[in-house]
Order: sequence, then structure tokens, then C-alpha cells
Amino acid sequence: MSNDDYALLRTLAARPIAALLPAIQPRMAVLSAAGYVTRTQDGWIATSTGCSALEAEPGRRSRLHKS
Repeated sequence: MSNDDYALLRTLAARPIAALLPAIQPRMAVLSAAGYVTRTQDGWIATSTGCSALEAEPGRRSRLHKS
């Protein structure tokens, strides 16, 4: 998964996105097909699979422990 994918997942884990920009739609289709995101009545959100991917994100530990 790319850094952009992780950034998008972090955003969706924090809050739903109701409307997608056209530039994001193809990426969202790939993430949705992989089970990382889904569309709800509130908008696009990260799934539990997407949140698990964030927890296992490469570099996450070092990013959390920076001063």
C-alpha cells in the first residue's frame, strides 16, 4: 500500500468523507475492493480491516515516537 493510501485510510478512520473528489475515486475503488474502506449513510469510512492495516503500517512506531 502506498503512503497516499495510508494517509487516506488515516483520514477515513478519523471521520467519514461524504463526497469524493474525482481524483480520489479510482483509489477509493481499489481500497474498497480490498476491504479497507466502505460507503455508509454517513459517507466513506475505514473498515476494521483498514484500521488493522493502519496499526500494522510500516514506520508507524517510529512516527508515533518522534519528539
